Amino acid sequence: MKDSDKASGVVSFAQSDDRRAAYKVRSSPKPEKISIKELALRFTENQSKLLNDYRVVTLNESTINGLKSVTYEASGQIKSASGKNWTYMTAIIEGSTEIAVFEGWAETANIEQYRSTFAALPATIGGLTPVASPSTPLAVQPPPPLQPDAPDFVAEKLRRLQQMLKEGLITPDDFEAKKREILKDL
Repeated sequence: MKDSDKASGVVSFAQSDDRRAAYKVRSSPKPEKISIKELALRFTENQSKLLNDYRVVTLNESTINGLKSVTYEASGQIKSASGKNWTYMTAIIEGSTEIAVFEGWAETANIEQYRSTFAALPATIGGLTPVASPSTPLAVQPPPPLQPDAPDFVAEKLRRLQQMLKEGLITPDDFEAKKREILKDL
């Protein structure tokens, strides 16, 4: 790996023997006051300066390993003597204090050979701390299940059964049969 890559936060780099595909993973401090989607759009803007006929094929917000992420695929013809078409698959993953960026690229003619690998590799990135969110609801424990000897047990079972009938989850005949079964134990 080149020193310039290390200086720019590259933590992993690999290239195929024929140099028709490669990927790198880099880490950097999380930018303030900019969403990762906006960051992805800036990345695409920078890539568009390197490629002719540049187009973003997909751009998706999702999660990777429970962390907020933006993934996109873009392609275009490189502005160099070779003029080959390249496809880029990028994932930006947001941690609390840093971001990880996965970038995989291959000649467009060979992208299908690398697509599944490029799609799976971002999930192997670890070490990011999730972002704490004040809007994240507190975990609420469900109430304990009713015990058969609880006074409201039968009434609650009948209410649940009625709700299932109302939602169309059971037929009226199923409702009546189950109601008789519950009430016979009184």
